[in-house]
This record gives sequence, structure tokens and C-alpha cells, in this order.
Amino acid sequence: MSFSSFTSAKNGKELYYWRLDAWLKTVGDYNQIRGVYDKLDCYMPPEVQFVFSKYYGSNSRIVVEKYNELSARIERQWGAVMESIKELGIDCTEKDVKDFRSMARSTMPESKFRTAIRNKVKRLYEAAVKAREKTAEGKKVKEQPIMTLRDLIVWYQTPKKSGSKKH
Repeated sequence: MSFSSFTSAKNGKELYYWRLDAWLKTVGDYNQIRGVYDKLDCYMPPEVQFVFSKYYGSNSRIVVEKYNELSARIERQWGAVMESIKELGIDCTEKDVKDFRSMARSTMPESKFRTAIRNKVKRLYEAAVKAREKTAEGKKVKEQPIMTLRDLIVWYQTPKKSGSKKH
């Protein structure tokens, strides 16, 4: 389950990470149903037929409605992410947006990028919450810079040293 489905952000930085997580989760859900949706009017391999009957009761109307709902939600949530980027003044180019969306929406191999970025965003969100809480208590906190879409891509593509702590 996504942390964004049961928490609410309190400041702009938290909201940015919260919105990214919600969008990434929706993209994952969309990719799962897309495999069934794409096979509705043609031959379904046994593994797709199994998912179709088990999760959707072999009802194509349910698949179409869910597919359309998730597709619309992806666009609304991306709009919210872009709103956060503008509000926070985060450096973001069209190429950054295109690359990030492309990598996140990939289904090959059911996107390790999406999983890794969701985990990273969750840690960034939690750090932002802790910083806000400590500041509210009157403690000095060294503010961490916001990770841009490009920063997240670079973080993902940077080889991790074996035996070292996760970033």
C-alpha cells in the first residue's frame, strides 16, 4: 500500500513527495490492468485469462471502466505533481518530465525504476516530516534540498556500492 493513501502532507515539500508517490502507485495499477485491457478483443494467453477471470469476473465492462478511471487519474495526479513543481520553484525541463514519465510508465520489467523511486520518495517524505516536526519543536534542522525529477533519475541510475547503506 502506498504511504500517500493514508497520510496527508503538511507543507509543500511533503506534498510534492506525497503526490509523486500517489502518481507512481497509480501508474503501477494502470500497467497491471492494461495487460488485460489490451487483450479484451483478441486472444488472451492463459495467464491473462486467469487474471481476467479471477480479478474482474470475466467482465470486460469492469476492465474498461477501471482502465479509463486509472488513465484519467494518472493525468490528474501528474497535473498535481507539476503544480507542486511550479509552486516550489523546482528546476524542471521538458526533457526531465519526458524521461521521468517514460521510465515510470515502463512495463519492462514491471518497472524496477518505479519501485525504487517510490521507496526513495517515501524516505524523502519521512525526512521532510521529521524536519517539519523538529522545526515546530524549536529545534534547528539542516534543510535537505528537494530532489528534482532529474535528481531522482540520476539517483536511480547511479550504481550502488555493494555492502553500503541504501541512500
